[in-house]
Amino acid sequence: MTFESTDGGDSWHSAGFGFFVNRLRFLSDTLGYAVGQTVYKYSTDSTATDVREVVEEIPGRFYLSQNYPNPFNPTTTWRFTISSSSFVSIKVFDLLGRDVATLVQEEREAGTYEVRFNATNLAGGTYIYRIMAGEFVQSRRMILLR
Repeated sequence: MTFESTDGGDSWHSAGFGFFVNRLRFLSDTLGYAVGQTVYKYSTDSTATDVREVVEEIPGRFYLSQNYPNPFNPTTTWRFTISSSSFVSIKVFDLLGRDVATLVQEEREAGTYEVRFNATNLAGGTYIYRIMAGEFVQSRRMILLR
């Protein structure tokens, strides 16, 4: 999976490989960076996600759907909608409250988005995923079966 950053690596979003790459470096079989007009990151890490907009109309409310399938092994998907441009944070926590994955941490335009989460390297069990967008906060529970 390839991610792109336009702010020096503070936030990342899913992207195809871009143009004007002048440096490429792989640090391992699962992690590499390319630098040019923007910064690209290639990763096969267990927390790799794909976040894409699925509906072009502006929704009237904020919402976080239940993941599907649930229980899952090792990937699951859910949707979220934001009704106005907001800084969006989506994180996954274990039941002890430890942050195990940050899936989104960036400004997003109003719309409906789909998140695909790969938990290959996580232990089976119950996890909580949480969205924070502006003043909106919602959490849901998901179960990873091994």
